Amino acid sequence: MRKLLLVLFILIMCVTTLNAAPVEGMTILESVYNLVQESLLVMFVFFLFSKSETFQNIFANKATVLDHTKTIILFAIIGIYGTTLGIPVLGAISNIRDTAPFVAGFIGGPIIGIITGLLAGLHRFLLGGITHLPCSLATLLAGVIAGFLSKSFKKSLSYWLAITVVVCLELFHMILILLLSKPYSQSIAIVKDIMLPMVLCNAIGIFIFVYILRHVVKLKKD
Repeated sequence: MRKLLLVLFILIMCVTTLNAAPVEGMTILESVYNLVQESLLVMFVFFLFSKSETFQNIFANKATVLDHTKTIILFAIIGIYGTTLGIPVLGAISNIRDTAPFVAGFIGGPIIGIITGLLAGLHRFLLGGITHLPCSLATLLAGVIAGFLSKSFKKSLSYWLAITVVVCLELFHMILILLLSKPYSQSIAIVKDIMLPMVLCNAIGIFIFVYILRHVVKLKKD
């Protein structure tokens, strides 16, 4: 069954990658549609990961160094994937990259969240562009904040907590773009185009993440 799910995942990823080539000039609605597709794929990967022994160890705070390493690598790749299939917007990238360090931090704590955010953020920084500094910083902050809120989140598995943190961080992400990206007129235009898709789609991804996590915990209790 696991092999079948893995094959299905690979096929879906290939098809999605071929059909979701970034295109400059998409409308906001088209951007939301594309980023939601990517969010669903990322959450499918998390669903598969939630069935693993590594996840069980991480979530129960019984993880080995190998478990930490596997988790960091997985979510760093997901973060890079979110950037790579992002949508070009006036020299910036509308994307769901921050979902990866959010999820990694919430389930794994500060170390996993910070390193995941650092790796995904470094990849974004190296790509360059007008928003490379604020966007890479926001990704690192996502991992830091989620990591330090991990204990509270795992006790409550609260939709409100997770989504509020994500929405606030994404809005702060927009503020960083306005503060650190020049020229200012271009920064404003970028924020107008990417704010709704990024805030909404990262929040949707986290909502699905909490739903899956609650289901997994419920099954374990039963």
